[in-house]
Amino acid sequence: MIKYLKSKSAHWIIKTAVLVIMLVTLAYIIYRIATTPFSKEGGSPPWLMFWQCCLGIAGLFLPDLLERKFKLVIPSILITTYVILLFCSVYLGEIFSFYYRFQILGFRVWDVMLHLSYSAMLVLLGFSIIGLLNKAESVKLKFSPVWIIIFSFFFAITVDAAWEIFEFIMDSFFGFNMQKFRGPDGTEYIGQAALLDTMKDFVVDFIGAGIMCVIALLTVKRTDTFFDAVVIRKKDGESENPVASMVHKKEKEGGK
Repeated sequence: MIKYLKSKSAHWIIKTAVLVIMLVTLAYIIYRIATTPFSKEGGSPPWLMFWQCCLGIAGLFLPDLLERKFKLVIPSILITTYVILLFCSVYLGEIFSFYYRFQILGFRVWDVMLHLSYSAMLVLLGFSIIGLLNKAESVKLKFSPVWIIIFSFFFAITVDAAWEIFEFIMDSFFGFNMQKFRGPDGTEYIGQAALLDTMKDFVVDFIGAGIMCVIALLTVKRTDTFFDAVVIRKKDGESENPVASMVHKKEKEGGK
């Protein structure tokens, strides 16, 4: 068994462990739904937890689906980070209410940590999009490292804004509390307090994406391996990373 696990990559082992935990939890939630009556004395069946757990399980297979569907190579470190963040946000954050349990000066530290991490990951996804477009025969891009990073920054901010819109829609039409405009006891916040979570998310996303962009800008000028470790590429048998080759080609042209 140990020999078999050693033959697998780290992200495969982590994903399997998370999948087992979520499946066990899902079985318990189904039991709760089957035994909890719709009454004030007995409470309400945890349907929200059920759907959150189902979406979390489905999300675990998203990288595999993308790799097979579009013939991509997703770096192991990117998949590992994605799985850990998915577990921390859906399982620990929502199902076990870590968003409310970890607070410092009124700020939910767990939420801040996840938004910083997700926005940094979205910057890397922006790099990947540039690289994949550059490999397409119908698209020829010539970007300097600065413009690649600027695109990736605004790409991350745009996706973050779309997520906040999604939270607003779910809260408005289905009575969820994704924007955390209600307290743990169901009390609705008033005035600016009701906007605090959404605006805090925007600020944290801005900071997280900015930090990742600065790291990328400083790193890519020193080493050729930065993009190889973190950027998605096509499974075409070529070892050269499309983003890295594009960056260095542009630098060489600029030096002539």
